[in-house]
Amino acid sequence: MLERIFNLIESSGFSDAAFCRELSLGNGIVGKWRTGKQKPSLDAVIKIAAYFHVSIDYLVSGTDYPDNSLTKEDNDWLHLIHQLPAKKQIEFRGELIGYLKALKDMNFTQQ
Repeated sequence: MLERIFNLIESSGFSDAAFCRELSLGNGIVGKWRTGKQKPSLDAVIKIAAYFHVSIDYLVSGTDYPDNSLTKEDNDWLHLIHQLPAKKQIEFRGELIGYLKALKDMNFTQQ
C-alpha cells in the first residue's frame, strides 16, 4: 500500500510537506510513513483515494487499477474547480458549456 501511495505522491509533483498541507494531513505524517514509524489511517487512505481518483482497493491491495486517463494538468484543473463553492462550480460549468458552444458555432460560420 505504501509503495502505491508514495508513487501517487511523487507523480503529483508535491513534496511530502506540500502533499500533507494539500490533503490536510498532519505535518510530517508522510515522513513517518516513509520511516515506518506510523501507518496511514483509514481517514488518510480515504482522502488519498479521493484526491487521486483511485479506489481504496487499489491503494490497499493493488487489485484495482488507477484511472491513468487524467494527466497532472487535468488534476490541476479539477483541483482549481473544486476550490469553488458548489453553486459556483455549477455556474462555471454552464458558462464553460456556453463558451464551447459559441466557439463551435463560430467555427461553423467561418468555414
